[in-house]
Amino acid sequence: MPLNQDVIFSCSIDDGHPSDMKAFELLSRHGLNATFFVPIRNREGMPVMPAADLREIASRFEIGSHTHDHCFLNKLDLPVAQFQVMEGRKRLEDMLSRTVPGFCYPGGKYSRVHAQLLRQAGFAYARTTTNLCFDSGRRRFEMPTTMQFYPHRRSVYLRNFVKGGRWHRRQAGLRLALENDDWMLRLYALFSHARKQGGVFHLWGHAKDIDELNAWPQFDQFLGHVAQRVKPANRLTNAQLPTRAFLRGKAQSPTMKILIVHNAYQHSGGEDTVVHAELGLLRAAGHEVEFYSRCNTELRDMLPFKAAGAAFWNASAAQQIERLCTAFAPDLIHVHNTFPLISPAFFESAVRRQIPLVQTLHNFRLLCPQGMLLREGSICRDCIGKAPWRAITRRCYRDSVSQSAVAAGVLAFHRQRGTYARQITRYIALNEFCRATFIEGGLPAERLSIKPHFVHAPARTDDVPRAGGLFIGRLSAEKGLDVLCDALALLPGCAVQIIGDGPLAQLAKDCFGACYLGTQTPTAVMALLQRAAWLVAPSICYETFGMSLIEAFACGTPVIASAHGAYAELVRDGVTGLLFRPGDPADLARKIAWAEAHPAQMRRMGESARRDYALHYTPQRNYELLMDIYAHAIQSRQDQCRTLPVC
Repeated sequence: MPLNQDVIFSCSIDDGHPSDMKAFELLSRHGLNATFFVPIRNREGMPVMPAADLREIASRFEIGSHTHDHCFLNKLDLPVAQFQVMEGRKRLEDMLSRTVPGFCYPGGKYSRVHAQLLRQAGFAYARTTTNLCFDSGRRRFEMPTTMQFYPHRRSVYLRNFVKGGRWHRRQAGLRLALENDDWMLRLYALFSHARKQGGVFHLWGHAKDIDELNAWPQFDQFLGHVAQRVKPANRLTNAQLPTRAFLRGKAQSPTMKILIVHNAYQHSGGEDTVVHAELGLLRAAGHEVEFYSRCNTELRDMLPFKAAGAAFWNASAAQQIERLCTAFAPDLIHVHNTFPLISPAFFESAVRRQIPLVQTLHNFRLLCPQGMLLREGSICRDCIGKAPWRAITRRCYRDSVSQSAVAAGVLAFHRQRGTYARQITRYIALNEFCRATFIEGGLPAERLSIKPHFVHAPARTDDVPRAGGLFIGRLSAEKGLDVLCDALALLPGCAVQIIGDGPLAQLAKDCFGACYLGTQTPTAVMALLQRAAWLVAPSICYETFGMSLIEAFACGTPVIASAHGAYAELVRDGVTGLLFRPGDPADLARKIAWAEAHPAQMRRMGESARRDYALHYTPQRNYELLMDIYAHAIQSRQDQCRTLPVC
C-alpha cells in the first residue's frame, strides 16, 4: 500500500495508567508518534505509572499534563483549578527535567476561562475530547480529535457532535460514525476518510480501557495499518499538529517567508554562529529567508552621540527594514540581537503590518544592561525586574559610566514604552532556567517558548582512544579560566587542552603551555572532542546555553560543568557528566580527579550524553521546535488582529 503524502496521524494516551507501557511498546514498534497525558495522581483511585516508567516513555514520546489529581476543571473554583494546572505541570517537569508543552482537559470538561488560564500558564496547546474532526482545530487550546479507541454507542457520537460545535466541518465524521455500528469498522472508515481528503487523524484512548476490553491485538493491528499508510514525516505529537496544520493551509505551500534581523558583534562568537546555523537550517528546508544584518565594526566610524542615539531608536534602520518588508512580504520576522545599531524601532512597523515578531533571548540584556548578570566576578541579580540605574553607578557595561548609561537607558526606555511586553509576539528562551529568569524580570510567561540550540553530529569514531580534558570557549574572566588553572594546580600531571581566544589568552599560554591550542576550525574542534575523555566548562556566570556542551554530547563526551545557570540543566549530574560548585577550584579538582580515576563510568556518561543529543539537540528536532514556535506566533498575531480594532 503506497504511503499517502497528505494524511497526518497523531495519537493521545490519557490518564498515565501503568498499562500505558503496553501502548508505549506498540507505538514504538510501529514507529508512530504520540503524546501521553499524565496526572500526578488520580482522585478516582486509579493507579498512576511509577516515575521510572514515565521517564522511559518520555525518552521516546511527548508528555503532557492532565492536572495534578485528574480533576474536572469545571467542578473547581478558579484558584483551585489554577493550582491543579500549575502544580501538575511543575511536578511533571521536576520529574522529567524537561518542559511539558501541552495539556489535556480531564473528562473533556472546561470553559474558555480555563483555556485562557492554560495560555497564561505558558502551555503551548490543550487537547479536548471533541471528536469526528479531521484537522487540528482553529484554537490551540481547544484541539479536537477524530476518534476514541473505545466501542461507544452511536448515540455517544451524536451527543458529542451536538456539544462540540463546528458542525459543518464534522458532518462527514458523524455520517461515518452512524453508518458503522461495529466500532472497529468505524475506526477504519474514519481513517480512510482522513487519507482520502488529506486531513488529520487523531486517535486517543485509555490504555486501561484497552486492557479491560482485551483489545491490544486490535490496537496493534490498527497501528500497523496506519504505519503502512502514513509517511514518517507525518507521524506527529500533539504539539506538532498546529504547526503542520498552519503550513498545510498556507497558500498550498509548505514554505514560509522569513526575515531574520541580527546585529552582529565585532568579534564573531557563539550568537553569530547560531544565527547563521538557523538561517541555513531554514533555507535547507525550502523556506525563503531574507537576512538584515548590521555589524558593530560600524561603531569605529561613528561619533559617540550618534551611536548612543541609534541604540535608543534607529529610524534609518527601521525604514530599511520597512522597505524590505514591502518588497519581501515576510510571514514572520525573527529577531536575534538589535543592540546597539538596529534598535527596536522597527517593531512598531511590523506590528502595524500585522507581521509576527519572534525574538531569541541569547543573553540577559533585557534584564541586565551588561547582559550577563555578573558583577566583580559574582552573580548579580540586582536589576532583575527593577529600574537598571545601579548599572550606571557601578559602571557595569564595559567599565564605563557613559556606555552603562546608554545600555541602562535603552532598557528603561523600551520597558516604559511597553516594547518588550507588548510588541514581541513570541520569545524564545534557551532552557527552563532562562525562561524562569525572564518571567521573574517581567516578560509575559505566555509568550515565552523554549528552544535550545543545535549542532550537527560528526561521524562516530568509537575506536578512537580517549584521554585528558578539553576546554572550549572565549578566554575571558566570566568563563572561569582562572578557576580551572587553580584546580589543575592541585592535580599535577593532569592534561587539559585549551581551545579559544580572548583577553586572557596570555594567561592560558602561561598556565597551559603547549596545551594551549588557540583558535581551531569547527572540524578540528569536533575531532579533539572525540579524543577527549571529558570537556570542562567552569563558567562563573549564568550561561544562557552552552554550545560547546552539546558539541561534546554529539561526540559522546561527558561534561564537567559549573552547577548553575543553563549548565545545571544541560548536564545531568552523574548521568551525562559531573557538576561542581561554581567558582570552587577544590571541588572542580575533586571532580576531575574522579573522572580520571573512573574512565569506564565516564564512557557510560558519554553514551548517555550522546542519547541526550539525539533527543534534544539535532537539527531535525530544532527545526520542529522552531516551526512550532513560528506557528504559535502567527496564530497569536491573527488572534490579536481579530480582537483589536487596530493592529
